[in-house]
Amino acid sequence: MMERLRRKRPRETSLAVNGLRRDKVKSESCLIEKLYQATLSLVGGEGEIKDRLESAAITLSVVQLEKTLSPEFRNEFNSIHDELAKRKAVGGEGRIKATIQELTNMEATRLADRIFHLYVHLQHEAAL
Repeated sequence: MMERLRRKRPRETSLAVNGLRRDKVKSESCLIEKLYQATLSLVGGEGEIKDRLESAAITLSVVQLEKTLSPEFRNEFNSIHDELAKRKAVGGEGRIKATIQELTNMEATRLADRIFHLYVHLQHEAAL
């Protein structure tokens, strides 16, 4: 009779955000990639602006900024993050969904623009 080998599951150092695993994203190239994915959701995704913004926000929710990034960039990123998750979770919805549902289309568009400008800024910094 073969004995089953039990493997210990590696300890996860991640948190759950809206039911998703939150991996630590630290390197600048990973940050650029996450901002790129968020931007693609915003400009090429399907649905209304709020749907696309929710997709972008979830993509960015896994990002943990490095301290080597400029304080201005970190402050803007954190400000956007705070704006996207300022409402309390309602029922089975996460904070992001609850917040975005309460935004007007104009507010959602402004947040989408801020995400896009962060991506452009970081791409420009990386090219220097």
